[in-house]
Amino acid sequence: INCGSISSPEKVQVFTSEDLDAQLDTAAKDYLEAAKVSSSGKTLTLPKICQWYSNDFGRGRSVDVVRLSAKYLSEDDENRLSTVLSDVHIRHYPFEFKCRPLKLRNPGSDKS
Repeated sequence: INCGSISSPEKVQVFTSEDLDAQLDTAAKDYLEAAKVSSSGKTLTLPKICQWYSNDFGRGRSVDVVRLSAKYLSEDDENRLSTVLSDVHIRHYPFEFKCRPLKLRNPGSDKS
């Protein structure tokens, strides 16, 4: 789930069958740490990978992407996000392919 680029999270999750759902949730949170909501609450800027895999968010419609991304936003961004999800415009950060060193996330932990 992580190619080691600057645009990917710094930590790589080690997945185990016992805790897979929680670990995938943590991976989603890691990717969406970069997401930002505009001051008006009508623009959500997401990592480029969210555009590439938009069909994995429901039917790939903007409202589906916003709905599924919202639960991983910071509290401030979630509060700023328009309550009318169909009014939210999605933008994407450019993808930075430059590589960086990665760290392993401890299995079962979302802190390290």
